[in-house]
Amino acid sequence: MTFRCLSTLKKIEHEGFTPTAKRRLAGGNKRFPFRIMYTRADIVNVQVKQAEHMSISGVQDKISLKLLGGELVPVDTGGEYILKPIPSAVIPAFRKDIPANEHLTMQMAEQMFGITAAANAIVYLKDGEPAYLTKRFDRQAGQKIFQEDFCQLSGRTEETHGKNYKYDISYEELGRILRLFCPAYPVEVEKLFRIILFNYVFSNGDAHLKNFSLFMSEQGDHVLTPAYDLLCSSILN
Repeated sequence: MTFRCLSTLKKIEHEGFTPTAKRRLAGGNKRFPFRIMYTRADIVNVQVKQAEHMSISGVQDKISLKLLGGELVPVDTGGEYILKPIPSAVIPAFRKDIPANEHLTMQMAEQMFGITAAANAIVYLKDGEPAYLTKRFDRQAGQKIFQEDFCQLSGRTEETHGKNYKYDISYEELGRILRLFCPAYPVEVEKLFRIILFNYVFSNGDAHLKNFSLFMSEQGDHVLTPAYDLLCSSILN
């Protein structure tokens, strides 16, 4: 029987991940689970408890996890992964496909377009429902890496720029913000253009300012973070 890696989608002979995908997700030779002992209802309850501690933006249900003893467990601080189950909110059709949508889109961005993307996978909840899992790239050796999204860089908030502050701006202006804050602009602007082009081709209408960020690389340069929150939003309309 043939299976597909729950991260890279490559054919494998067992359920789970390829060795390469497992190393990327776990950060070494640690055991990495593809099943989580929580239901969607459990996750919503955990999300309520984590809400005051989490700094992850967005309206989709999500909780912070950490790999402990070969299991992914919810944590209030020091999380290494973000888990997004099927949204509990009442939204248009294809709601149940949102985890697969984001996973597939992220994989296509990296494998087909050569875009560096956050490590990601599909995992299964206790009741068999799929959920999207992504590894946090703003953590390294247990330490948080300073990161700012383009709303923070440009000083845009709902109070200063209105309800649509994340959206009421052009991609040309996005490039100007990058030029202002990124010394490696000649290199990074090409990466930015590739992501913008990908979002256009794959109909990602939710590519707002908070979905682009800069952080400090291991070499000490301020550069674009790996791509994140990529999905085909047009099929949700």
